[in-house]
Amino acid sequence: DHNMLLGGCHIGHDATVGSHVVFTNGAMAAGPTWIGDHALLGAMTGIHQFARLGELHIVGAGAMVSNDAPPNSIVQGDRALQFGVHLIGLHRNDYTREQKAIIRRVFRLLFWRSGTIHSKLEMVRGSPFARSPACQQILDFVAASERGICTPRGVRVQEPSDFSDLKVSES
Repeated sequence: DHNMLLGGCHIGHDATVGSHVVFTNGAMAAGPTWIGDHALLGAMTGIHQFARLGELHIVGAGAMVSNDAPPNSIVQGDRALQFGVHLIGLHRNDYTREQKAIIRRVFRLLFWRSGTIHSKLEMVRGSPFARSPACQQILDFVAASERGICTPRGVRVQEPSDFSDLKVSES
């Protein structure tokens, strides 16, 4: 409902698109993908099969999104990276100052700290922020990710320290 599809955009088979979503010129979503309400896809963006975009999400022009992008975030670039919280979208959708602060804090705790995503999810679930519906939405989205979450800009992917998860063939 109330979506805007500009020239040359494409929505693939079995794609789920929420309400109030904007596909600008040349934006493409492969099928099957999932795009939440109030998402904005910039010009010439590509969404990989099975990727999910959370609610109130913005994809910068020319981005290629191959992993899940959490609600309320901004992603940009080839193999899109998270650039932060979509504060303008939160403001336009009448989020309170307190809700915006909670979302920003949850993003810092989940994405801009070291550690595994599972340990960070548990840490946030045990925090006072977990009572907020906006926080719960982010936690549920991240926990349900099968493709992985877009890496935050400036954060290096850490290699496993003990290699215990690698299988060695006996040949």
